[in-house]
Amino acid sequence: DITEPILKLNEAAQRIAKGKHTQVDIIRHDEIGQLSSAFNVMAEQIENSIADLKKARDQAVEASQTKSRFLANMSHELRTPLNAIIGYSEMLMDEAKGREDQDSLEDAQNIHIAGVNLLGIINDILNISKLEAKKVELFVENFSLEDLLLEVKASVNSLTITNNNQFEISALKNNLTLNTDRAKIRQILINLLSNAMKFTKNGHINLVLDLIDAEDANKNSYRVPYLKNDSQIIVPHEFKGGKVLVFSVQDNGIGMKQEQCQRIFEEFTQADNTITRSYGGTGLGLALVRHFSAMIFCRLELASEPDRGSAFTIKMPLEWPAKEAPADQQ
Repeated sequence: DITEPILKLNEAAQRIAKGKHTQVDIIRHDEIGQLSSAFNVMAEQIENSIADLKKARDQAVEASQTKSRFLANMSHELRTPLNAIIGYSEMLMDEAKGREDQDSLEDAQNIHIAGVNLLGIINDILNISKLEAKKVELFVENFSLEDLLLEVKASVNSLTITNNNQFEISALKNNLTLNTDRAKIRQILINLLSNAMKFTKNGHINLVLDLIDAEDANKNSYRVPYLKNDSQIIVPHEFKGGKVLVFSVQDNGIGMKQEQCQRIFEEFTQADNTITRSYGGTGLGLALVRHFSAMIFCRLELASEPDRGSAFTIKMPLEWPAKEAPADQQ
């Protein structure tokens, strides 16, 4: 009778499917016995494979935790002296201005710019590490658009000196109250402006603000007069209603080909190797822009044209859509 051994094999197979190790005890010298022996060998191999996978998983988790601890410690150890250097360079700049000592002023400015750039890289690395560990938290608050723009301008103003650029903010006439994660929208704007200033020389960078209806924000990409290419949607978002605030960072720098526009938002990636050699950078700033945009319900668009410039556009709801889950957490 083969019914009983077949049933035993079926029960054992179901136990293995549930992750339970099992063997079948069928002593026969026919085909059923050979099948039972083969089943037991397979079961043992599966158990060994599962053990190896668990060990590899534990090692990966430990490595990730070690990396996170290292980055946290490193960022603290480096940021403390860097903040001191940045502070002292600002004092030296003020003193040089008072003495009208242009040479000393330029030296102090160079120290300040280098310190700010290095601090930005350290912060980007730490933020990427937090994203990987899923430890980035949202903090939603009400704040003034005017205050946000003052903070952003103060953070990037010194970077205009490096490539002799002009920077302007085309702000709205009325001051708005925003309801979102202040730190993340500030970091998005700083990263986009820093990127524009790096890839533009002797040019213009404008932060253009606009207030539009949700319907228009969903239907149309934000048009930039001097660029013929339509915007690509990098981070999609469907606005449910109300008003949508537009931040558009526009430059007349080196620009990009259409096929490069998606690639630059990946971690540790730039448009091509030539750009990496010529301009440097870690390739993390725009990756963070993509992640943070998804987290705070923003739509991210990019229009670019070689030798004419680029326009990175963020569309953000004025009110936090509490009933929705952020794209990075879905």
